[in-house]
Amino acid sequence: MADLLGGKNGHDTSLLHCKAKQDFSMDSGIHYKDIRVRRVPWADKYKNVDNIPVEEWLSHGWYFVCNTCGATIEDVADFHVNSRGYCCKKCFNEWVESGIKNRNNSQKV
Repeated sequence: MADLLGGKNGHDTSLLHCKAKQDFSMDSGIHYKDIRVRRVPWADKYKNVDNIPVEEWLSHGWYFVCNTCGATIEDVADFHVNSRGYCCKKCFNEWVESGIKNRNNSQKV
């Protein structure tokens, strides 16, 4: 079962936790009932999941998935964001290179 940020003693009864489960279920394709929400105390100081820096997630064993190739991103040096979302260093470099080629081709016309 997937774990998310959650409430006291592992109970997922608040509206906020239900919303987190719903969002995660929609993003991941994991059924809502198969997700258990739990609190991770190290994240409390950020007040909101959107305020947690990438470095903090990664240092606590979390990882991101490249939206282009599906690679697991476990190192902040490999974490990038492009128009497709999170991406690994390889896909980010390819994305930058394709943008440079597109700009160069449009300047030739």
